Amino acid sequence: MALALHSAPHFAATLFPPTRSGAEDPNEPQRREAEMVPLPSNEALERVLGLAQWEIDELREEVDRRVGAVLKRDRTVSWLWSWAAMPRAGAGTLGNALFPGLDSDAVSLLRRGGHVYAMNRSVKGPRASLWLPWLGDSEQGPTSGFRMEQVDDVVRKRLERGIGAEDGEVEHLLRGMVCMIPRRDALAMLQLDHWRCYGRATLTEVGHDYTAGRWLVKPIPADGAEWRSWLVQDEDGMLAVRGTVTKVFDKLALPRCAAMLQQIYAGLLATVDAEGPDGTGRVHPDDLDLYDVEQHLQAVMEPVFAWAHRAETHQLIAHAYGLPVEMVSDRLRELARVWQDHARRSWWGTQGDTPSILTIVVPHLIVLHGALRRGLRRPPVDHWPHGDLLMLFVAHYVREARLERLWVPQLSDVVESNQDLPPPEDIAGHWFWAVWHRLLDEVEVEHREAQAAN
Repeated sequence: MALALHSAPHFAATLFPPTRSGAEDPNEPQRREAEMVPLPSNEALERVLGLAQWEIDELREEVDRRVGAVLKRDRTVSWLWSWAAMPRAGAGTLGNALFPGLDSDAVSLLRRGGHVYAMNRSVKGPRASLWLPWLGDSEQGPTSGFRMEQVDDVVRKRLERGIGAEDGEVEHLLRGMVCMIPRRDALAMLQLDHWRCYGRATLTEVGHDYTAGRWLVKPIPADGAEWRSWLVQDEDGMLAVRGTVTKVFDKLALPRCAAMLQQIYAGLLATVDAEGPDGTGRVHPDDLDLYDVEQHLQAVMEPVFAWAHRAETHQLIAHAYGLPVEMVSDRLRELARVWQDHARRSWWGTQGDTPSILTIVVPHLIVLHGALRRGLRRPPVDHWPHGDLLMLFVAHYVREARLERLWVPQLSDVVESNQDLPPPEDIAGHWFWAVWHRLLDEVEVEHREAQAAN
């Protein structure tokens, strides 16, 4: 909540509506103006949130650092636009610098604040592929069409000097700034990406990098999967698993699932943000792709199974332990079969009375989505709007909260009694409104005290 309260004022005072430019404009509706929120004193935050003064100041400094990142992206695009004489004269120049070899006649470049969008007829993928790269084309999807290694080295060096960037900083900036979108769906894609181009993704670090989810579907290298920590030789020299085979898979799968869910959270927040507080924004059928958790789980777990089947993996482990490759191959393929059976039951299974990750995550996403939409439409308290603050609060929360809270009662923030399994988490309804009311009461008290002092 402290991060949200420090973040919200910047959208009215520091981060203004993004600059719109380009040879053509799909005319996507602009996001509503930022809402004004109260600016409570550190003493009020200390009383309401139970934070020490130094913690409040430290969180404010972190938000200021992220605001600086948004402003630096804007400065980067301004330099590129000026260098290439955009929007009309330099479309081919900037297009060739960012996408060498691309047909400039088939691509149209747009600017939205600190983001560059290339509208391209060959790009394929539903709206959700802006956040879930495995839903788009592996080579020409919205988040995979731009490759940093293709950017002209001379332009990159000049850009570093032009904006005063440190070594390697331009690469980090461009990865979160450049995106290719389908020309025919440009309006819908741009509206959904308001979460990013208006700076909300960067300030909350939820969905701030276009490339963040790509590693989930990339092949795991032969020396990956942390195999040295769980694959050992027994007394007979045979390959053995330290611990339980299924527990090994869970250990490998958990961080992948957590990263996947972060991408889904970003898409969910962006979808609600695009709809607007009154719900008048168009709802697109392919937004339902966010709820296809079974497909998402299978996509991010497939590299784990593929690693166990790959010949390079077998050869590496056989060489490391001095074993025949055939023996290692048989053992790892058997291991993969056990993993796949376990994943079908415990990760995306829907049969039986035992809950799976799928049956836990889907209701959680439905509850979260519904709570956000209802919360945005609730009337303001004491004439103070709360929509922006609610979205920022939830984004900051899901960015920091552990995945295991969804099924471990001791880690849950919504469990109120002894339960075997936490209820689907409505963190907005459970915490935001109570804290918001207390904060406004405290602000009112401070206001009356100031009037009395005057």
